[in-house]
Amino acid sequence: MTNIRELILEILIEVTKNNAYENLILKQVLDQYRFLSKKDRSFIKRVCDGTIERRIEIDYLLNCFSKTPVEKMDTEIANILRSAVYQILYMASVPDRAACNEAVELTKKRSQKRLAGFVNGVLRNFIRNKEHLKYPKKGEKNYLSITYSMPQWLVDQFTASYGEEKTERILEDFLSEKMTCIRCNTAKITTEELVQQLEDEGVSVFKGPYVEECFWINGYNLLSGLKTFQKGYFYIQDVSSMLTVELAGIKGGETILDVCAAPGGKSLHAAEKLVNLNKGGRVLSMDVSRAKLDLLRQNLSRSGLDNIEVALADGRVFQEKYENLADLLIADLPCSGLGMIGKKADIKYRITPQRIEELLRLQREILSNVIRYLKPGGILMYSTCTLNPAENEETVAWILDHLPVESLSIEEDLPNSLKGTTGSKGYLTLLPGVQKSEGFFIAKFRKIGTKNNA
Repeated sequence: MTNIRELILEILIEVTKNNAYENLILKQVLDQYRFLSKKDRSFIKRVCDGTIERRIEIDYLLNCFSKTPVEKMDTEIANILRSAVYQILYMASVPDRAACNEAVELTKKRSQKRLAGFVNGVLRNFIRNKEHLKYPKKGEKNYLSITYSMPQWLVDQFTASYGEEKTERILEDFLSEKMTCIRCNTAKITTEELVQQLEDEGVSVFKGPYVEECFWINGYNLLSGLKTFQKGYFYIQDVSSMLTVELAGIKGGETILDVCAAPGGKSLHAAEKLVNLNKGGRVLSMDVSRAKLDLLRQNLSRSGLDNIEVALADGRVFQEKYENLADLLIADLPCSGLGMIGKKADIKYRITPQRIEELLRLQREILSNVIRYLKPGGILMYSTCTLNPAENEETVAWILDHLPVESLSIEEDLPNSLKGTTGSKGYLTLLPGVQKSEGFFIAKFRKIGTKNNA
């Protein structure tokens, strides 16, 4: 019989000790154990997501009850305690005694019998005192960090950029429960038909914001088991990502180049628009990762689209055959991903200031190269899924200073509910908890000629 708490422990160890990506290792485990019931699969995902998401808060609380600091504990013991505390604090469906007993039994099973008493003692003490836990008070330096489980340096960065009130709204949204955001493939099915077929499969469907084809879904077990998914009637994509294509002003007949395309959301969206406009045009989807391109090809095969060409290419390396090829260049470049923390909580532990500096250099290296693929007069859409101004507003300034482009306003093309959010500069910053989306940044440019320093 599969011990689901042991599976949870293995996932947590892979993430916290071996630096695995939680979404990938979780998918791998759930795919391997797809025979588990919907209830067990949901439990595994909930505990893993929640424990990782709340790790800073949980470690803070554990250190109030353990003489051994969490950072000095054996990795297995630390994660057994963390997952148990998460269940005690945030899962009313799990009795406190059960969370404690399961943790003790798992400790014994993992050849840690000598530490079973320690685990039992810490958890029982925690349960006895859980109604009187002491958190930092609002206004104290570590209040936001502990309350919302965010590294202090990121709290400081967000606060400097957006102020304390908006930062708290962002951090609160990161911890809120998320539904799956999808885009209807209107080249295959109408939105009304998709909603009906999803509901017929037992899926709960809610209209999403900003984009007509956007919906939120939940209540399903295995996404790949849905016939609507298998038939390519929808694609998993955040609404913020959809807006990049919506704001590009595709009119039909264009050659569209997506330079960091995988897993393909924007490429597929652009290709669907071309089909629906019925004026021809094509999409060239480039990426440097073979594995990610394989995923793009899988998504493409379901979509039924035949106006996309997939190419293995490094955005930093010039290829003469692409010079002045594109009418529209989509550059959603590798970034720190800070806007996606609500969906991928391990980002906040993985990213560092040094890594951000590396990404900045990579982004600018790619932009300096791929701008040559854009025709004079062509449109550049630059986007990131981060909330870091260095990769967003400061990169806009760098683009205008170093590349042969001019900035274009996107204000007139925005949905009514987003009008007035771009400010005088014309670019769009979406903030979780402020707008109905993940954190995202979009800027639009037109190529005007050449510059000596491009």
